[in-house]
Amino acid sequence: MAKPCLLRQQTTWFRLILAVSFLVFTLVLMYLVFNTRYQFYGDGHQYRCLPVRFAVVDKWDKDVNLGDIYAFKAKNTMIYKDGTLLAKKFMATFLDTVAIEPDEYLYINGKQEAYGLKSATKLKLDKKRFVGKRILEKDEYFALGTTINSFDSRYFGTVYEDQIIGKLYPIF
Repeated sequence: MAKPCLLRQQTTWFRLILAVSFLVFTLVLMYLVFNTRYQFYGDGHQYRCLPVRFAVVDKWDKDVNLGDIYAFKAKNTMIYKDGTLLAKKFMATFLDTVAIEPDEYLYINGKQEAYGLKSATKLKLDKKRFVGKRILEKDEYFALGTTINSFDSRYFGTVYEDQIIGKLYPIF
């Protein structure tokens, strides 16, 4: 006499539940491993400082190469709450000279890098407040946006090493 078909169905359901459980466990593990090293970054502002809407931040890559984009935590920025994730190009570091002239040109080591203090007008602050020259100290970085609307180190000062989250890789 043949065995009932019910036993085969239980084995199939058991295998299916086991396979789905393994798949869910694997996906959760992959997410946790990914999240340990990487973080997503999205810029939903109407006026962006960089031509990046969505990116991935490599939290293990904190070795700064000037000209690359890095994500960092805001600190004393006048606009953003401390800890807000920001992203800018790091353009100067230890012993570099940064100067903002009265004509609003920004120079790094004598080379013109940017123009304008548009955010000062938006904040209703006197542009003369931001004019000056200084040499960066150890563990300081001058962070610069790439658009005229950039709210960057011209306004909130330098970024310190302990604020850096990691290197930013644009996706689109």
